Amino acid sequence: MQHCLDELLRNSSVVIVNSNPLKKFLEYTFGAELPVVEIPPGFDFDLVPDTPRHANACPGFVIGYSGTHRASAFDVVSDAIEIILKEYPGHVHFEFIGYCPERLLGSPGVTFFPNIPDYRQFLLFNASRKWSLGLAPLADNVFTRAKTNNKFREYGALGIPGLYSDTTPYRESVDHAVNGLLCGNSAEEWAEGMRRALNSPKLLKAISENAFDTVRRLHNNKNIFPLWESTLHVAKVTPVTIGIAASTTWYLSFFVSTQRLRMSAYAAMLREGGAMALLTHVLRRAGEILRLP
Repeated sequence: MQHCLDELLRNSSVVIVNSNPLKKFLEYTFGAELPVVEIPPGFDFDLVPDTPRHANACPGFVIGYSGTHRASAFDVVSDAIEIILKEYPGHVHFEFIGYCPERLLGSPGVTFFPNIPDYRQFLLFNASRKWSLGLAPLADNVFTRAKTNNKFREYGALGIPGLYSDTTPYRESVDHAVNGLLCGNSAEEWAEGMRRALNSPKLLKAISENAFDTVRRLHNNKNIFPLWESTLHVAKVTPVTIGIAASTTWYLSFFVSTQRLRMSAYAAMLREGGAMALLTHVLRRAGEILRLP
């Protein structure tokens, strides 16, 4: 699989990425001859209400998170949430969409909403909650540093002031206390960031407006699309017709790579869990394929 990806990149007319760390990584790995172009990630403002509002959907101060599991990055945030719930009983409410730390599920002052697969509906539901503050924790490692500022774009476009991990990519997007709040990776720092938000309504209003302006100026799809068009034009990218022989070769190569990866996974499972673990996995997969109970 890795070989296939390497060959795909080496034979590309242009490689488009949305983050500078990923661009630098590819240039370091494959050399300066690899045609890598960085284009800012976009946001489709046609999916959200025209004018975001910075106001709560329910009484009190509502802090929210929408997204997927953030592994250990949420550990210190969960600690901070428990601190804030104790310090502001009945005044602060936390809402989670798509993911909630298990230890917080069912806690007083915490509401969980299931994931919404349709992205437009997901954004509209986020907007309807009118959070006072949005949380965006992110681990700091090679993988996450290659990610884009997704939560900044979403929160900003919806007019939600955000509290972000002080790591790349948010560090490069957020002007602290101007269009967002940054905090370090400790429970006390996250709690302090929430306390500041709780006690600074005027600051949050300004952050909401500035974040919206920043996202519309730097990430609006209407401004991003021309960059894609010009990049593809310069690279002379044109549609190609793949013949039967080339198509067959590609599918065969993909099949072989997939089977090698599967065999490698089975070998690891056999080493770590023994024959019974492997047999259980194979039977479970067979049942899923055959749709057996």
